[in-house]
Order: sequence, then structure tokens, then C-alpha cells
Amino acid sequence: PLAYLEFLTYGRSLAHSVFAFAICSLAVWWVARRVRGRWAAETLPERLRVVTPAAFAIGYVSHLLGDTYRFLLAGDLWAARFLLYPLFPVSESPADNVPPWIRLFRIYQEMGTHPQLNVIALAVVVFVGLRVRQYLISSPKA
Repeated sequence: PLAYLEFLTYGRSLAHSVFAFAICSLAVWWVARRVRGRWAAETLPERLRVVTPAAFAIGYVSHLLGDTYRFLLAGDLWAARFLLYPLFPVSESPADNVPPWIRLFRIYQEMGTHPQLNVIALAVVVFVGLRVRQYLISSPKA
């Protein structure tokens, strides 16, 4: 959305930069350190506080790798230059001129053509299966 509003030159510029990753990861770690001692040792908030910086960093890095693994495996490092934004300029994509909500509307307009229809179907089956299991376990036995 920031590229569409012309705050950024390209959608993969700022958030896909390793510099933004470092700054955001350090900020999450700093906040986790600042709130240390607010909760008892074995409470859920304290356990979450301990693991959040690592979970955030792993999630961020996996996102960056997911966006660049094809380029890196092919040896096309120039195509992955957006990782080093703002040191290297990034090219514009034709899709950057289309608002993201319009892209989502086009994808969901016809569910049969959704690129991840199998993932959606699997999620529905798992969700319904877990609810049925919970119902069967918690229902009183006759």
C-alpha cells in the first residue's frame, strides 16, 4: 500500500530490506527486554515475552527467504537486490500501480481460480475436524 500511495518507489523496497529486518528485530528485542519482570515467571505473557524476539526474527527471515529463494538458487543475485534497499535501487513492477485491495478483489471474485484453493480447502477440513473432535470429546457419554 505504501508504494501505491507513492511513499515508496516499490512494494518490495522497505519491508523487504535486510536493514529493516535488523531494525525491526532489534526493536522487538528491546521492547521484550523493557517489559522484563512485569509478569510472574511461569505465566503465559512471560513465556511469550521470552520467545517473541526469536519468533519474530525467524518469521521475518523466512518471509525474506520465501520471496528470494528462487533468485538465490538460480544465482540471480541482481533480482534479489531489493534485500539491500536503499543501497541498491529497485525496479518498479507493473503490479505496483494496482491497489492491493483491487488485487484481492480480483482473486476472490471467482474462488475456483484462487491460486491457493487447495490450502483454503485443507484449512476448512482441519478446522471443521478439530471442532468435531472437540465436540465428541466434550459431549457427555450416554
